[in-house]
Amino acid sequence: MPAVLLGAGGDLTRLRAEQADYLSRPGELLDREARQLSALSGLGLRVAGVAGSTGGVLFTIPAPGPTLSEAIERHPRHTADLLAATARELRCLRSPALGGRLHGAAIAEQSITATFLRKFNGISGSYYLMRTGHAHHLAPIVARLHAQLRPGAAGRRAWCYGDLEPEHVLFADGPESPPTFIDPSLSHSLPGADLAKVVSRTVLRLVAGLVLEGRADGTESPDHILDGVAAHVETSMPRESAGAAQEWLRRLLVLWLADTVNTLSTSLTAPEGFPLPGRCMTTVTRIDAVCTLLDHFSDALADGEPPCSLWQRALAETRRTVAPERYGSAAAAPMV
Repeated sequence: MPAVLLGAGGDLTRLRAEQADYLSRPGELLDREARQLSALSGLGLRVAGVAGSTGGVLFTIPAPGPTLSEAIERHPRHTADLLAATARELRCLRSPALGGRLHGAAIAEQSITATFLRKFNGISGSYYLMRTGHAHHLAPIVARLHAQLRPGAAGRRAWCYGDLEPEHVLFADGPESPPTFIDPSLSHSLPGADLAKVVSRTVLRLVAGLVLEGRADGTESPDHILDGVAAHVETSMPRESAGAAQEWLRRLLVLWLADTVNTLSTSLTAPEGFPLPGRCMTTVTRIDAVCTLLDHFSDALADGEPPCSLWQRALAETRRTVAPERYGSAAAAPMV
């Protein structure tokens, strides 16, 4: 939407003509999303039901309840359990029947990697970086991640949910009941993409200071949440070999950083007055802290630091950034 308002695709007349042409094509985005919701429901996953679509808008039946983010922030000591419950429900993506049910309705263009490579591609990518107002911070980070995000990277691929933002997982019947999922973008991806998005958005909320403000236990909650994230990542690692575990963790780190850059750049390039969610606005106000984390982690990845070591450093520096009064300033203890 920010790109539309800025006129990146042309004037309104051109946009309306192209939208009409797009909506007339078989297999357009909303049609694929509706088919994905139907396929997932057929596999037993609780998803928002499709109510209909018109004028390029897909309507779903409202899904009530707290989101995964809200559930984590209300029950920080149960972060690992909530993440495990989400992952457990998504095991249905491993079903051999999924591909047949989808009938070619993948939405690969919304994956973390596809979004990153589309935003930061060639001359247009350089212009996009300039529009953020923080190109001097972000350009080296983007360059390092470009080297890590090879479009044709080898490896076993599997179906992933694609747009597993914590706000797309809702616990209508409480945190002990199976969640309901909205806004899928199913595509084939290297394992770890879904978890990377959850880690990225959870850390952004922590850094932005949006977690449990005003609660008596608020000072300890970031620790509980990061402990839960770390525990879930540990249990999610492949066990077939140490090499496989290290490669999985390296990929998780790369995708975490890429998703954070995607989210941050969208917020920074939005037109003045555009109604961004509160979490995006707060993240922008902490741009220096976010860029410091991105710079340190991407630099360590480029230098070939072992993923296991880097993961521990990432958790430690995130703690220092979120609660410097408890752990010391992150800037005072940079990664080396």
